[in-house]
Amino acid sequence: MRSLLIIESDPLELRTISALMAEEYEISGAGDTRTAVGLMRPRRFDLVLLNLDPRDVDAGFAVLSAAATLDPAPAVVCVSACGDPGLIVRAGRHGAADFIVKPHTLPFLKKKLRDAAPVAPSRTARGRGSKDEPSALIGDSAAMRETRRLVALFGQYDFPVLILGESGTGKELAAREIHARSSRGASHLVTLNCGAIPSHLAESELFGTERGAFTGALSRAGAWERADGGTLFLDEVGDLAEEVQSKLLRALENGDMTRLGGCVPMRSDVRILAATNADIGPGSPASFRPDLLYRMNTLTITLAPLRERLEDIPAIVEFFAMEYCGGKEVDETGLRALQSYAWPGNVRQLRNTLCRAAVNAHDDPVISERHIRFDHREGRAERHWMPASPAFSPRP
Repeated sequence: MRSLLIIESDPLELRTISALMAEEYEISGAGDTRTAVGLMRPRRFDLVLLNLDPRDVDAGFAVLSAAATLDPAPAVVCVSACGDPGLIVRAGRHGAADFIVKPHTLPFLKKKLRDAAPVAPSRTARGRGSKDEPSALIGDSAAMRETRRLVALFGQYDFPVLILGESGTGKELAAREIHARSSRGASHLVTLNCGAIPSHLAESELFGTERGAFTGALSRAGAWERADGGTLFLDEVGDLAEEVQSKLLRALENGDMTRLGGCVPMRSDVRILAATNADIGPGSPASFRPDLLYRMNTLTITLAPLRERLEDIPAIVEFFAMEYCGGKEVDETGLRALQSYAWPGNVRQLRNTLCRAAVNAHDDPVISERHIRFDHREGRAERHWMPASPAFSPRP
């Protein structure tokens, strides 16, 4: 019988999981990470189930680091109420064999634990930027392999990156992976959705305000200042107010910025990642400064729409079925139906369609074609301007 160490600070939860797993594993429990590390050193566990508390992730990563030094190393499966992609990628970089987002079902948990062992021998030898690192960008098509290559490569540099692609292709996910794989991965990733900010508030949201800048204004840091030492991700940057673009250009050029209503320049160390699904190229209808565009697209990644990589659907479906559908399987008829659609909403639309199918299946453990509902009128996404990738993209 394989041995399992369960690390859970909630005594009731620890007892419950231990009782449910006792038929398959020889169980040991730890209520805190320090006790867990003490148990791991003299004893060799096959598996570790670690509740990764988002309020104290460093303690959880200490367990992952300790496990990686053991020979043989146990497979560590993380469980967390936080499903942030950045945290998932970071856990993978620290050696986690898998990551489960709460809430989950018991059959799903058991399957994840079975799949996690035995440990792949290369797992403990992975380093930053390794091709073997787990990626949240799923698929084995040529387009996705190239995307993962560029994500890993661009993570090693500190230049601005412009991420292009239609809505729902995973631009924010790519940005989070670039940040996680960079030297700034342990610092902040601050996200600002430029399309959701009214034009009159764009400057204050980006650069902050000084007291008295306008009626009711208080002294407050903006997104740029909060990202000091880390990364600022400007989502839908094509919607950024025109009057703010010149100030952003200056900040990109020399690192200096001034709060709205302030007069003292402030210097911050910020890396910029930006994404857009809009046409912001020269001659486009959008009012976007060409000099700012050329400054931001030092490095460029273009994410392929799902309709151009339909061969990735089975892998994506397997991931979504586990994460959102209680571990339900999708049979061949369901996969054929999903691969016959054009997916104008891309991966986001696929996820939502699969969640609806899981609800339609209800008590049926298998999702088939009869459970899948979508508009069969094939949607055609508008073609967007995509600049050619810059010459600087050396292969590792």
